[in-house]
Amino acid sequence: MLPYAVSLVCFAVGLMIGSSFGFTAELTLTSSPQEIQMVETKTLELKCDIVEVADSTPTSDSVMKNANDVNAIAILDANNEGVVSVLKGGGDPIIRYKDFKEKGAIANASLSRTGWLHLSVPYPDISNSGTYKCIGTVYDINENSQRISEDTIVTYKPADIEHLALHFNDMAKKLNKAQETIKGQKMEIEEQAKQLNKTQEIIKTEIEEQNTIIRQQTHLETGTVICGRSDEWNDGDITITQGNNVYTFKTRSKPVTFTHRYPTHPVVSVAVQDGQWLAGRSAWIRVDATYVTRSSFKVRCAIYKDAGRIYQLRVRWTVFPAGI
Repeated sequence: MLPYAVSLVCFAVGLMIGSSFGFTAELTLTSSPQEIQMVETKTLELKCDIVEVADSTPTSDSVMKNANDVNAIAILDANNEGVVSVLKGGGDPIIRYKDFKEKGAIANASLSRTGWLHLSVPYPDISNSGTYKCIGTVYDINENSQRISEDTIVTYKPADIEHLALHFNDMAKKLNKAQETIKGQKMEIEEQAKQLNKTQEIIKTEIEEQNTIIRQQTHLETGTVICGRSDEWNDGDITITQGNNVYTFKTRSKPVTFTHRYPTHPVVSVAVQDGQWLAGRSAWIRVDATYVTRSSFKVRCAIYKDAGRIYQLRVRWTVFPAGI
């Protein structure tokens, strides 16, 4: 524990008001523990208190008769250097070492009869052992500044090899346990990350599928097919019965493939867009859609075989999902 530059000042301020009735003041200094044990001791506590005691208490270095006003308390280390001090009316204690913790106060009355100062040293080592002294500055009934003090000795006990081995073995077990816990948590996090990625992929796929379905369900296509000259229509004959009459038509079929596959069989509509007839001649023609699947169909152009002829026929087709 290295000190930093802090000046510890113990001084007494004369009181303008005196009293002819004093009291007996006693200063006590205790340490807990009294022996610092290597590795085991986590905190060293030093407590210095000034209290009023019975007048029959024998006078000593730590007892003062005819005391009138407690003015200051300080704790000194083995090198007789101030560690921490508190003054009457001076606010919080002043400490020399930044790693130490302190508490203390002197009753802020016109005449103070009590005061206390406590010091906490975290993780003490051999440098924190030795003789500590607590000094109290007290005015007597004649307004003279006097000092009372008490010492306490803090010893240091190094750990033996066996004890150190047990300690470090225990620390190694705790470290291994902590590492195993961290490893387990890491594996758990990695597994959760995998599950999250998997879930995200599933959601992404479902969204894409839903978008595809929406596109398919709202997709509409249209186009034209040219059946050409009727004298080249040789894709088979069909017959139509009207009443007692049967009429035979020759046909030409033209395949059409959709740009998107529909989720169900779509609805196909066909109609004659335009055609070129032989001059002065009439012709009986018909168009329809055959072999409708989810991805294609055929436009079938037909002309009555016994009369008529055309040079060209163009058919407009439209396809849309069922249910629209």
